[in-house]
Amino acid sequence: MSNVNTKIGLIAAVPGNVMNLYRALSSCSNVDNVEIIQQYPNTTYETLILPGVGHFQNAIEKLHETKLNEYIKNHVASGGKLIGICLGMQLLFEKSEEVKSGSSFTQIDGLGILKGRVVKLKSKMLPHIGWNNISVEKGNSKCELSKYDNRYFYFVHSYKALCDNELIVAKTEYDGEIIPAIVRYENVIGIQFHPEKSHKDGLALLNEVVRC
Repeated sequence: MSNVNTKIGLIAAVPGNVMNLYRALSSCSNVDNVEIIQQYPNTTYETLILPGVGHFQNAIEKLHETKLNEYIKNHVASGGKLIGICLGMQLLFEKSEEVKSGSSFTQIDGLGILKGRVVKLKSKMLPHIGWNNISVEKGNSKCELSKYDNRYFYFVHSYKALCDNELIVAKTEYDGEIIPAIVRYENVIGIQFHPEKSHKDGLALLNEVVRC
């Protein structure tokens, strides 16, 4: 586990809890500084954070408009860490069925960094809002999250990732449906819940994934 301080780029081109995350990240023990990114930057970061709330198609269009989609992909390809939160996690996948009303599309392309697609939850009670416990599926050589098994975190979403079990680090359940809560592939981590709104456990988990 690294003790080296981290320079973080917090992407704010997509609507999200940017200031809440900024404060949460600034409190992390090994974070050197946090810079908010609204357009293609002229610098590099050890870690990028992609938060998001709202509509998948609107968000991916905004990333294309600012060319941050290219920046994010280049960052990951060069070995930088990427953490997607809530809608930001869903944007990491190949496709989503969350398209605009009246759209000619049945699916919209995501960033394609992780294999899988985003589908609507089956429950009639949407969005899923509230505190759910997570089940940590496996250890991770880079990031040990077993201490958060059965801890509660705050979720707000109507869609979920559909992906191979190999990507899933933790799951939760809502109205009888299993939902990937944390996914990881190499230097890319996705978190479906809001750690910045999940009190002490959320802040501790965010600190863990930033530094590992």
